[in-house]
Amino acid sequence: MTHALDLAYVALWIEPDAEWRQRAVSELWTEDAVHILQPPQEVLRVAAALDIGATFQARGHRELEARVVSACVTGRSRVTCRRRLSRSRIAARCKFRG
Repeated sequence: MTHALDLAYVALWIEPDAEWRQRAVSELWTEDAVHILQPPQEVLRVAAALDIGATFQARGHRELEARVVSACVTGRSRVTCRRRLSRSRIAARCKFRG
């Protein structure tokens, strides 16, 4: 990624303005893009017990925008995002959190 693209991607996850987020999702992802998510530990345990894989996906602009909104809680003048410090492999991709 270029530096400008890096900054736009990071800014998207902390932006409180809904219209700005919607435009940014459209600019950063194609309409058929897929964002692969780490399921909660409970889902992973159940899937492991059934010997099946478990991944969550956000597909397309509408679901991607909902994913961005769900990652952050926006207040009147501030945004608080949930933070995780680790990395994991999901669907043949490496995911970094931090």
